[in-house]
Amino acid sequence: MNATKRILSTRCFTVAHVALKFVGLVLTKNIVYMKPFRYWKNRYLLHFVADPMLKELQQESRNVIKTYKDLVPELHKGLLQGIDIFETELLSKEETLKDASTFADLQEKHESFTKIKSKLESSAENYLPHLRQFDGEVKQLIQTLNETLDV
Repeated sequence: MNATKRILSTRCFTVAHVALKFVGLVLTKNIVYMKPFRYWKNRYLLHFVADPMLKELQQESRNVIKTYKDLVPELHKGLLQGIDIFETELLSKEETLKDASTFADLQEKHESFTKIKSKLESSAENYLPHLRQFDGEVKQLIQTLNETLDV
């Protein structure tokens, strides 16, 4: 057993301590500080720390993006189905205008259907700006990523 192995075994260093020592770090009371060392050791340490950080960051990014990739189409699918049902129901109910017995009845039904259509338009006018804003923000984020300096 050479001197280094004896020192390591007598001081009960863990694998992490050995790895830290190898790359020029000293562990003292749970505080890590760097000793001056060569560039290649610095690069080794950087990769030693960067790889797990990268994997964790990418997994978090995938989870966030997957959530919205799954959520947005389902919401729009449900919305489109609702609009289709609304259209069918409205058009079939508007057929009742033919069965109006008086001019006042005809006018009342016409106004009620007009109000319902106005509510749909109002809801769409409230929704669409938010959708456009979200679309614009996603495009801005893409542009920001494209402008970010690659190292």
